[in-house]
Amino acid sequence: AAKADGCRLQAVAGVHRNGRTLRDSTTWLGFSEGAKAGFGPKDRAKPPAVGPTVRLHVTPKEGPALARSLKPVSSEGASWDLQVRLNERIGESQEVTIVLDETGRRPPGFGRYVIDRDRSRRLPVTNGSVSVKLTEEVPTRRLRVIVGTEAFAEKKSDGASLQVQETKLQDNAPNPFSERTTLSYQLANEAKVRIAVYDVLGRRVQTLVNERQSVGVHEVEWRPGAEGGKSLASGIYFCRMRAGDYTATRKLVLVR
Repeated sequence: AAKADGCRLQAVAGVHRNGRTLRDSTTWLGFSEGAKAGFGPKDRAKPPAVGPTVRLHVTPKEGPALARSLKPVSSEGASWDLQVRLNERIGESQEVTIVLDETGRRPPGFGRYVIDRDRSRRLPVTNGSVSVKLTEEVPTRRLRVIVGTEAFAEKKSDGASLQVQETKLQDNAPNPFSERTTLSYQLANEAKVRIAVYDVLGRRVQTLVNERQSVGVHEVEWRPGAEGGKSLASGIYFCRMRAGDYTATRKLVLVR
């Protein structure tokens, strides 16, 4: 049977607000031998938030909000319900990014899924993160993280489709960058995908993808100058993606 013992996810919520960055990096999910299905000795309650901050915690069916939630090792997988909110008045809408930093190894066949429980849809994990918006009307967002087989994720998705709903090129990360950056994109339909980088004069610098690809979330890394060993100067470059009828461009900032 598949084993997930030692697989961990550190969920880090961050938001840029009023010239400062608020971050909550104390939430952990994962599997462990000897863990209990409910609140157990390997879990840890999360203390109340103090002062203006962003707060992310696990919300079990019973018991306190958790900073650490470890589930029994399973051949199918496990799921965790999360809540994220700002511990102050929101005012204008705020975008919160939740980074899922994974350690350990997932068993073969195990995927990682994030369900937006408020919108009943799957959120694509791009560059290891998802983003949600908080507003005065919706100050708290509810998510579900699933680590397991696709069949298990289907059962735990609350009816949300696991299929990607739209074709989209995400912003690269990091940006600005010096050595390398990762471009994430998703395809709602199988398509011939071409992704290339251009300079400010419109000259093609490098082709990163030029092939037919399947539905889902994809990533490609750009290391400036890796092709042909050519060094590139600092400056602004543009990544252009075409997939079927979809086209999009993102600005890349290279700092040497």
